[in-house]
Amino acid sequence: CFNRLSKVNEDVLATWARILAALPGARLKLKMRAFDDAGHREDFIARAAAHGISTQRLELLGYGSHADTLAAYADVDIALDPFPFSGCATSCDALWMGVPVVTRIGDTMVSRQTASLLTSLDLDDLITTDNDSYVRCVLDLADAADRRRDLRFELRERMRSSVADVKQHARELGEAIRESWQSWCAGQSGDRRRGGSA
Repeated sequence: CFNRLSKVNEDVLATWARILAALPGARLKLKMRAFDDAGHREDFIARAAAHGISTQRLELLGYGSHADTLAAYADVDIALDPFPFSGCATSCDALWMGVPVVTRIGDTMVSRQTASLLTSLDLDDLITTDNDSYVRCVLDLADAADRRRDLRFELRERMRSSVADVKQHARELGEAIRESWQSWCAGQSGDRRRGGSA
């Protein structure tokens, strides 16, 4: 997870601890600006330990440049989206670098950002609804080496042809504005026919 540390709440940490307990060979790699500060690092290590995550299972990296962040995905198999405040740009980075992101969808816009990206990429099976399904999804993906390998090679092109297709987004926005305008005009015409004011 390369999201801000403020998104990693106790529920998230407890859920990640369950994943690590089920995958004894896995490590949790976190890359965040907060870890440039020794106090924040020590505080997080203590929080993780309270959930049974030992220091040996953690790889804590400071922020660095955006290029450093993208390069750090080279040895990441699965990106863990925090909740209820999901990633957006961070999820885009992971997907662009060929790393699948598992998310837990919520009811607010900020808890649905990654889910929206995954839907655009036809990866709805990586969208979960609760902690148990989140854990199961990560464990299933961890056990699917062939799929992760395929996604590593496919995801950037899928991003190019959907999420990063600015011409398509411009067309869709233009169509939505046109439909709204036509709907508004039709309503105004109806008001005038009924004797209302425009």
